[in-house]
Formats: sequence, structure tokens, C-alpha cells
Amino acid sequence: MATTLKSTPEISKEDLGKLGHLSSLLHLFNHRNKNQHRRSVWWRHFSLFRRHLEQTVSDYQTLDETPTTHLERTRKRTKDEITRTRISQRLNLWQEVLVPKWHHAFSQLVADSRFAVLGVVLLAALSQTCQILGITEAFEDLGQAEAEKAIEKFGQEYWVDGFQAAGRGSDGEDLGVVVAREEEVNEAASPGEVSEKTPPAVKPNRGVGSESSLKRTGAAEKLPGGVKKKTRGR
Repeated sequence: MATTLKSTPEISKEDLGKLGHLSSLLHLFNHRNKNQHRRSVWWRHFSLFRRHLEQTVSDYQTLDETPTTHLERTRKRTKDEITRTRISQRLNLWQEVLVPKWHHAFSQLVADSRFAVLGVVLLAALSQTCQILGITEAFEDLGQAEAEKAIEKFGQEYWVDGFQAAGRGSDGEDLGVVVAREEEVNEAASPGEVSEKTPPAVKPNRGVGSESSLKRTGAAEKLPGGVKKKTRGR
């Protein structure tokens, strides 16, 4: 939620003249486009913005008046307190509720290619009004506070109770996560140990009439005693 304005913003006569000029432009805008767009969704947001701006300009003009008699000055002093309270409450309502809604409605109008120019005019008027009345500055302060909270939360994810979290170097560089690597250790089997592995495949017995035997010029015939005798192929 946006920060509440504690006091009524003080504006110069030049800024008050700018607000009066913007109010006049919105009045002409309303007169020119009411019949065509009065049933549109964004029109009620524009109408509310126009009325609030007229009331704000009227209140500031009342504060800027200079009474001529002592009685009028006394009465004005009492009325000024009520007027300042009314302005402050109105601007707080703008900041917390209305300005985001007006900005969204006018942005949707800009997205519509048919009436984008109208949306740009309304966004410009809203931006200048918020800048003069100090609402833009309040939004910037709020954004700065939110950014600081996000940075602080981000820092707490890597630092716990003043100690550096795991996986971080002395300069804050990410060192990654230590991952254990599994190594396969092949142990040699003992001489008397019987291997339980699958026996090797037996080569097929090739007969005399096979293609390989025909290509050979001779075959070895095993005799008793381990002596091999060559026989010529037939």
C-alpha cells in the first residue's frame, strides 16, 4: 500500500495555473467526446478524474484567496483547516485507489488503435497532475522501499546469522554444489575362486563340407600324444 500523505502538498501559483489549464482541457474533452464514448468502460474513469481535478483546483483557489477584513480572515482561517483536510483525504484516495485504476483504464484506451490518441492525452494529463500534486514522488518512494526489501530478502537467502552460506566464495561468487563421483573398482579374482560370470559363447562347429574348409588347402588332424598331422584336402 502506498504511503499516506501526512499534510496537504503546497503548490505554487504557477502549478495552480497548470492544474487549472488541465481542468479546462478535460472539460473541453468531455464536451467533445461525451456523446460518442459515454457508454464506454473508460469513460466513467475519465469523468471521475475530471470531477476530482475540478474540486481540487477549486479548493486550492480557495486557499489562495486573500481576505480584506479582519472578520473574513478569521473565518478563512477556520475554513482553510477544513479545506486542507479535504484535499489531503482526496489525494490519499487518489494515491491508494484511484490513480492505479485511472492509469489502467487509460492504458487500455491507448492499446485500442482506434482511440489511441485519446488515451495518450488522458495519460499525459494524469501524469502531469500527479507530478504537481506530489503523487508521483510518493510512488517513487514506495518503489524504492519495495526494491530495498527485495534486495534484503535476496541477501538473506545466501547469508544466515552473519555466516556465509555454503556454495559461496569469499567475494560472493557462486562456487556451485559439491557432487560425489562414484568410481568403479575392479577387484582381481583369487586363483581358487570360481568365476560366476557367463561362460564364453562356443564357436559353431564347421564341418568338412563347409565353405571355410573348402577354401583351405589342408586340415590339421590331431594324433595321440599331442602330435598334429596335416592332411591334404580332398
